[in-house]
Amino acid sequence: MPIQDYIGRPWDHDGGSNCFTTAQDFLRGELGIDLCPQYDEMRKDESIDTYFNWWERRETSWYLDLMEQEGYREVPLSDLKYGDVLLFCLASKIPNHCGVYLGDKQMLHQLAFGESRIDPFFEGSTMHKRFHCAARHQSQFV
Repeated sequence: MPIQDYIGRPWDHDGGSNCFTTAQDFLRGELGIDLCPQYDEMRKDESIDTYFNWWERRETSWYLDLMEQEGYREVPLSDLKYGDVLLFCLASKIPNHCGVYLGDKQMLHQLAFGESRIDPFFEGSTMHKRFHCAARHQSQFV
């Protein structure tokens, strides 16, 4: 799909597009990686807190748990590649936002209440200041 197909999606945390579904769709469409195919079911399961502001009610980030379960391994910033997942702490002590690295110091993500978009990602940029870690799917290691 052209990158434009991932840009401009309206935000709807509980039933539509959010940072995770934007990353999920991109990874599936561009790299053939099916990140957490059970995510839609997780959002319906009341015992798994995925509701907006979940990070205020948890001690740990389910993003970190999920990345490990889904076969992702942490990579250093100096080794970022197209399709690596970026995790951020936005007004939170634990990672609560994700995006996908596109190369050329750019990332795809979707902030709460906004449309999915491409933003800069380099040292000193707004998102870089909130960066927690990067992870790559095991299938992408050569």
